Formats: sequence, C-alpha cells, structure tokens
Amino acid sequence: MKVLFIEVCRNPEIEKSTDTRVVSDYLNTKGIDYTVFSNDGIWPQKTRFTRAVLASSLKQPGANLVHLASHGDENGLVLQWTEAAQIRDRRPQLILSPTEIATMPEWSGKLIVTASSTTTVLANQFLQAGALGVVSPDRTISWRHVNSFFQEFYEGLANRKSVGQALSQSSAKYPELANITIHAKRNIDSTVLV
Repeated sequence: MKVLFIEVCRNPEIEKSTDTRVVSDYLNTKGIDYTVFSNDGIWPQKTRFTRAVLASSLKQPGANLVHLASHGDENGLVLQWTEAAQIRDRRPQLILSPTEIATMPEWSGKLIVTASSTTTVLANQFLQAGALGVVSPDRTISWRHVNSFFQEFYEGLANRKSVGQALSQSSAKYPELANITIHAKRNIDSTVLV
C-alpha cells in the first residue's frame, strides 16, 4: 500500500499541524509508504498544482490510496488559491471541474480518502473516472479526532485489513466519526489494498 497526500492549503505560509503533516508523520513511524504533494512551505518539495501537475502526481508507482487535503464542492476541487494578504479574502484561483475529475484516468483503481464533507459531492465524479471508491463523511464532522481516525484506518489497511474492516475498526474507536463511509459503484468492503 502506498498513500499519496494531495494537499492544497489556503494559507501555506503559516506553519501548522495539518492533517497531512500529522498523518504522514504517523505513517513514517509505522513504516507505511507515502508521498506528499503539497503547496505548504513546510515540505521539502513545494508543489504548485495545475491540472497537469496533479495528473503527474497521481501516477506515482505503487500508489493506490489518495488522501485529499483540499477544498472541494459542487464546482470542483481547488488546486490553487489567490494570494490575498488576508486569508479570509483568498478565493479559489484554479479549480479542477467535476467533468475534469470524471475524465482523469489517473484516479483509476485508487481509493480516494478525504475528511471534507463538501468534497463528498464529487464522489460520483471520482467513481466515474474509475476510482476504486471514496471514503468520506456524509455530513460535517468534528475535526477533533480526524487525524487519529485516519491513522487507525491507514494502519489497518497496511496490516492487510479490508477497507470495510479498517473503516469499522476506526469508527468503533471514534464513534463520532461513524458517518465517514465508503462510496463505491460496487461493494468494496472486503477489498484489501496491497
């Protein structure tokens, strides 16, 4: 199993403990393979996303899980933000549209994971592009235990538990996040990522 983090921060100049940072640090301690693509300045290779850069990032050898840490809604997935001085004034500058998501073959065969309930509206587009499934919340969630939830989920997957088993285990430990569910064209509960 290899995790790709795709992170598009609205305020990359502020050093903080993003979910990408916290979860990837945990994966590192567990010896779980991952690669980070982020516009955040804390990473050695800062990534400025374009459609082509995203497509190229998704082609990493062996990557079968994509952790999306980006804003998304019915208009698409934010790839770049404006650079207004005040963070609250920053607006999406480049968006990957639902049609573009649905026609990107690079999503094919990958499990897409996000904590953003607003990105869940794009689940059908990821599935149309051939994604294995989308693991995301059906409604707004508390962020208090999100990182711990995903650490538990990814560790379960790395230990060859099925998607359904790993998700059930994480939900049992963090019941307030039980509305993080699997969206798929077919039942993938018993699928094991290798």
